[in-house]
Amino acid sequence: MSAKGKGAWKSGVVSGKEKTVNPLLGSQRQVGNQKTGGLLGAQKKEVKAPEVTADQATSAFTKLAPVVDMIVPKERDSGSFTASLKIPVKGAFVGIQIGATAQRTNTGAVQLGVTANVIAGATIGVATATFQLGAYLMVKGRDAREAMVMVSWVLYRQLAESNAPREVEQAWFGDKKGTAEKWDALVQKTLFAKETGNWVQVGAQVGASAKAGIGPVTGQVGGKLRMGRHYDSESIQNRKGAKSTTQKIASKLGIERGAQASLGDRMFTVIGAATFSMAIAKGSLQVTVAVRQVKDKQGATEKTSYKLHKITVTGTAQVTGMGLVAGPLARGKAVQSLLKKVCTRAQAAGNKAKKELKTETGRDAGGAIEDIDGYTGAMTLASQAVSGLSTLTTIFGLTVTGRIHISGGKTGATTTLYVAFEKITAITVNAGVFSLTAKKAERLASIEYTNGKWVAHLGELSKEIGKAKKKTSGGGKSTTSKPGTGSTGGKSGTP
Repeated sequence: MSAKGKGAWKSGVVSGKEKTVNPLLGSQRQVGNQKTGGLLGAQKKEVKAPEVTADQATSAFTKLAPVVDMIVPKERDSGSFTASLKIPVKGAFVGIQIGATAQRTNTGAVQLGVTANVIAGATIGVATATFQLGAYLMVKGRDAREAMVMVSWVLYRQLAESNAPREVEQAWFGDKKGTAEKWDALVQKTLFAKETGNWVQVGAQVGASAKAGIGPVTGQVGGKLRMGRHYDSESIQNRKGAKSTTQKIASKLGIERGAQASLGDRMFTVIGAATFSMAIAKGSLQVTVAVRQVKDKQGATEKTSYKLHKITVTGTAQVTGMGLVAGPLARGKAVQSLLKKVCTRAQAAGNKAKKELKTETGRDAGGAIEDIDGYTGAMTLASQAVSGLSTLTTIFGLTVTGRIHISGGKTGATTTLYVAFEKITAITVNAGVFSLTAKKAERLASIEYTNGKWVAHLGELSKEIGKAKKKTSGGGKSTTSKPGTGSTGGKSGTP
């Protein structure tokens, strides 16, 4: 990953730690990150790209990172947004549908998804059939800023891996010859290091669904087929140095043109889903199976193989009255969170006061005492914020309910099971041909299993209730799974 020797650049990824220094974005995750700027300078020399600055590397997309953090501020939070435009055409309809999702895992990692589809369908009797054709983008980063940088990077790769003129790439990602390629190399070396667990997937999708209702009961079944490219440390490492057919032909003519070889493995994903809704309950079930085509460059040839990348089953259930349970739990979680913040700030103020009392210029502790007294009003603010939760339902079109969420499966070598009770805040708008739905899910309590380890969560509290099983090898030595080999929880992982 990095060169050896004095002054060599280091990725900042520390083995065994889930949250580590990110030298590309300069975000603080541990002591010693003050040297990040210097490390970035060394990195630019290593890839021979002095004109590539940290601002260029992070891209304009990082300006959206605070928005993502606001939508999913806490672990296991998730949010979704869907907007549809349906235009009637002689007994049928056509239109467009745009969707976006965001969720945060137990490690603080952020997973984003965007879909855009052209839709068409018709209603026959009590059933409505809908067909979709469009594109999707999924990305997972250790935080929101990393995720947004990788969105920019994968858009660049789509240009680089096409026959678009090189000038288009430079106009979009750089202002000097070669800048885009050097920025590309910088992102690969940092954000796609094996220890990060980051990945991006982009491609096309086609789907169909049917919805019908009889009396108070409605149901829907559907399926999707996705065909895309999956980029991660494994695919980039396996394809390093590979050349596309157009590059090989162009190089023989002495021309530096043509599509670059793809750094992503092909991913084929099948998604089946079913939902039902009635007056007293509603539920959903989704099964996802993904197969990965792996190309490993061996000398002048490439070896192609296929492997099961992921299989997951997810189900949710809501029963009338769950909102009554979700309300008190949500208030309890809010109290826990606010008390934790108050205690942390009060402790920091107390430490500051003690330090100032020991200095020549700080013998008058009045200022420090005022800081401490200032936090006594925090409990009042906490009670106001908690009581404010009960007024959420007065907002136009807003509903607050509770649901049971069960998800489990296997991604790579990681087996997960997630059982949770969540608070769902939703808003739905139907205005003729236009409809919009926005939802946010907040974990209130859960039990999670990951490769032999069980963890229980209640609000802001968590407790490990099981130890990871140790695998024994010859000689009696025991080994445990390496960190970063898979995602945490049933909802994280590749799409």
